Amino acid sequence: KALPPSLGDGDPVEIAREAIEVVVQSEVLEAPSKQRGPDLPLTPTLRKMLEVVEAERARLGQDKATPAHLLLTLTGDYFAGGAVGALQELGVDPKQLRLVALASLGDFLASAQYDAEEWLLRRNADSEAAALSRSVGRPMP
Repeated sequence: KALPPSLGDGDPVEIAREAIEVVVQSEVLEAPSKQRGPDLPLTPTLRKMLEVVEAERARLGQDKATPAHLLLTLTGDYFAGGAVGALQELGVDPKQLRLVALASLGDFLASAQYDAEEWLLRRNADSEAAALSRSVGRPMP
């Protein structure tokens, strides 16, 4: 699924910013009486997000955390309930966004993970197509 034009023309930094805003806004709605200053609140969720960004950076053996590491974090397993749903509400396919983030990193480990995740996506799509074909009684081509 292509990224919607409202998300900074696919700019990873803009997508990450909008996704973080959705996550933080959902926390504000959960605890509206909590006092917040003009800066982004360092909520437990945001603190954990930053920790996971650092873990992604270290796992991929890179010197600095980038917006791509943040996108990997937002589309990873730990934030599957909140951030992934927020991204989907923004019209972004989290699995495709992961591939974009991995491709933007461009080093060996990120490229290897990109290849593995792309292969899994194709395999799952093929399996779903085969299951659908069986359910309607038509053989796969």
